[in-house]
Amino acid sequence: MHREKERILGRLGCVISHVDLLKQAIDEKLTNICICEDDITMKTIEFDRLITTDRPPLLMYLSGKKELYENCYEPNENKEGWELIKDFKVWETGCYIIDGLENIKKVYDLIVNIKCRPRLLDGMFIKYLQKQEDTYLYKRGDEFKQDRKLPSDITFIKD
Repeated sequence: MHREKERILGRLGCVISHVDLLKQAIDEKLTNICICEDDITMKTIEFDRLITTDRPPLLMYLSGKKELYENCYEPNENKEGWELIKDFKVWETGCYIIDGLENIKKVYDLIVNIKCRPRLLDGMFIKYLQKQEDTYLYKRGDEFKQDRKLPSDITFIKD
C-alpha cells in the first residue's frame, strides 16, 4: 500500500509542477517554454534551431517512448528532424517544448479544466493532445535521455 500511495503522490506532484510552470509562463507572457523532468540529461543544443515552422505545433516532444497503435506500421513522415505523432503515441513527458503563448494557454487550460481526476500527465497528453492536435516527436532523441539513476524530487520553491 505504501508504494502505491507514493506512486500516486509522485504522479500528482508531476502534474502540479507542470501546471505551475505553465501558469508562470502565462503570467510572464513567455512566447515559448521547454519543460524537462529533473532526471533528464541533454547534450548542448540550440533550442532556436529546433523550432523551424511559422505555425508551430501544439506540443513538441524532445524525448519519450514511442508505442505504435494496433495495425499501424512504423510512420516515416519526417519534417526536419520531427515526426508527426499520428499512428503512435508517446509516453513520458521527460522533455517537451510548447511554442507560442496561445499554445501554452491551451495546454494549461486542458490540464486544469479536465473533467476527470488528475492522472498520468502523459496519459492526459495522449488522450487530449496527441489524438486531437498536431504534436511531434524529435527524431534525434539521443540528445535527450531520461536517467532514472538520478535522484528525482518535487520541491516547491516560492519567492
